[in-house]
Amino acid sequence: MTSLLGGLKMAATGTLQLSRFSALLVLFLAGFGVLNPGNCDEQVPLILWTSEGVSLPAQSPPAAGHVVGPQQLAGYLQRALRAGPKNVVLFLQDKMSVEDFTLYGGAFGNKQDSVFPNLEDALMSSSSPLVLASVSWPASSAVIGQLQDQLETSPLYMDPETLSQLRLNASSPALLVFRLPYAGGSDLMSAKEILSGNDELIGQVLSTMKTQSVPYTAIYTALQPSREVVSLSMDSGLGGGRSLLQARGHRERERERERQRKMKEKAQIYAPVEFKVKPLLLVLRVWRFPLFFFLSSQT
Repeated sequence: MTSLLGGLKMAATGTLQLSRFSALLVLFLAGFGVLNPGNCDEQVPLILWTSEGVSLPAQSPPAAGHVVGPQQLAGYLQRALRAGPKNVVLFLQDKMSVEDFTLYGGAFGNKQDSVFPNLEDALMSSSSPLVLASVSWPASSAVIGQLQDQLETSPLYMDPETLSQLRLNASSPALLVFRLPYAGGSDLMSAKEILSGNDELIGQVLSTMKTQSVPYTAIYTALQPSREVVSLSMDSGLGGGRSLLQARGHRERERERERQRKMKEKAQIYAPVEFKVKPLLLVLRVWRFPLFFFLSSQT
């Protein structure tokens, strides 16, 4: 895992290709998920980074399989905010799990399949990215309160349009919260479509922050996990990692089929109704010349 963290630092300095970094992000997150299969449905990832040109003291990630609790998370946030920008942009998704990155993060360097291009660009441009793949559910849901206490300011719930009208000051702390949805269950939009839209919103927000030339600290996490994780044996090694991706892909395809079926039912698509038409001949005699008319009747 230290080598993967080193890969993140190398990516931040621009020595790795973006497609390679996409694979590193996926493998870094997936590694924690595979190494800690128990109770994965009670954990969410948390990703922290700073704006371009801002450096933070290096923070070592937890050991593989370790779950970050409320106190440890507070320590990570405190060390980041003590030395970093006090303008905090919090992207708080309704639900999120490591699986969302393994399924939709462009595994094995295939960046075309990734729904997180803006997130990956932000992490590449940051010199101090921090990825916590396994944060306990209570800790992640309390992140707003922890940030509010450390910044000593109230959260402002924003959208990209409102942010463009706001004037920030680097010397005044601000907690800007952007709520992001998540699809699941019987929702007509798939999780992939929702996550792609969320990434576009992240890109818009970061672009607006860049135009204001105000340094910031950004955090991407969720209120609760998005799904349960299939437990895998550690004896499978790297093959287990591939099996994990295959199992997730199969389950996602099943969800997509179910979603398409529900869409057809909702649209109430019926077969066309057929009518049999019989021609009728109507003869009228006007003076000496008969006139013929063809009519049709429906049965």
